[in-house]
Amino acid sequence: MLHTNRTIARLIAIIALALLAVPAGATVVVKNTRADWEALTSGIFTIDFEGLATPSVPGNYSTAGGLTLNGVNFVGDNLDGSHYLQAYDSATGGSYNWGSGDYLLGSGWWTNYIQATLPAGGVTAVAADLMTVLSGHDVAVSLSTGDTYTVNTFANPTHAFIGFTSDVPITWVRFSAAGSYTAMDNFSFGSMATPEPDALILAATGLAGLWLARRLRRFC
Repeated sequence: MLHTNRTIARLIAIIALALLAVPAGATVVVKNTRADWEALTSGIFTIDFEGLATPSVPGNYSTAGGLTLNGVNFVGDNLDGSHYLQAYDSATGGSYNWGSGDYLLGSGWWTNYIQATLPAGGVTAVAADLMTVLSGHDVAVSLSTGDTYTVNTFANPTHAFIGFTSDVPITWVRFSAAGSYTAMDNFSFGSMATPEPDALILAATGLAGLWLARRLRRFC
C-alpha cells in the first residue's frame, strides 16, 4: 500500500511538472469594438496617420521601405513586386471620404496586402479600423501566429473595427481586401493586460497536482 501511494504521488508530481513545463499554444482573442479590445490591453499606442497627406496630394510610400511610425513599419506588398502604399486625406471626397482625416491605403485583390511589422519586445495586442474604397468588401486579416480572420467593411464613412490579443507575441499583421483597395486607420498596439483562460487553467492544474502530491506523501 505504501509503495502504491508513493508511486501515485510520484506520477502526479511528474504530470503536474509536465503541465507547467509545456507552453500553451497560441490563443488569440478577437474583439469587434475598440472598447472591448482596450479593456484587455495595456500600454496602448495609436497611429492615426495624420499629417501625411493633403486633399490634393496623397502621401506616397510605395517603396520596399514603406512607412515607419512609432516603431511600426507599414509596407505595401503586391504580387507583381510593386509596393503600392499611400496616405489619403478624407477631404479628397468621393470614395475616399472616410470622415477621419488621413488614413493609409494599399492595393487589394487578396494577393496584395498592407503588412504592419510590429516593434520587437513582446507586442501581444493589435487593432485597426478597416475600410475598402469600394465599400462592403471583405478584408482578410492574417497574424504572425498563423491565424486568419475575415472582416466585412461598410459604406463610408463607417469603419469596421477588429482587435486581437494573444498569449504569444505578434510580430506582424497583414490586411488584404477582395476586389477593392484596403484602407486602414487608427492602428493600435500594446500588451495583453489580463491572462487568457487557457493559461490560468494550465497554471491551476499544475498547482493542484503539486498540492495533491504533497498531501499523498504524508500518508506514505
